[in-house]
Amino acid sequence: MDIFRCIQDIKTHLKLSFDEVDRWFDKDNETLNYQPSNGGWTVRQILEHIYFTNFYLLILIEKGSKKAMRNYLNLDLNIEIKNYSFNQEKFEKVGDYDAFEWIRPEHMEPKGELKLTEIRSLISKQYHQCLNYLDLMKTAKVFSAKQQ
Repeated sequence: MDIFRCIQDIKTHLKLSFDEVDRWFDKDNETLNYQPSNGGWTVRQILEHIYFTNFYLLILIEKGSKKAMRNYLNLDLNIEIKNYSFNQEKFEKVGDYDAFEWIRPEHMEPKGELKLTEIRSLISKQYHQCLNYLDLMKTAKVFSAKQQ
């Protein structure tokens, strides 16, 4: 798959996903605070958990992005991309419920310490952070192609 097409697909999925999450912030308090009878989290808690999950995933993305930027200076990107195989089917399954076994760490559990408006603002910033990383990747690819 062409890297630019892949980046565009990721941007599209990000927009759809973040828009879907953002819609939940407009729900009424009864919906946001509804406690399922099975002891599950409220919508408010889930939104906070999304923020925490994004926070820690973005740390990993930042580290990976810095490493990639260091590597692209010493590697022939065209050869690397030519030899790279992106498994689209496997990538799409990551978003499926129970796609993999994972027990969340305690620091990713909602604590109720953040206001809903704060969580919404932070998640919006995280979305833009993701877009910046994608733009950085695209720019690096264009720059690398011009160096050839």
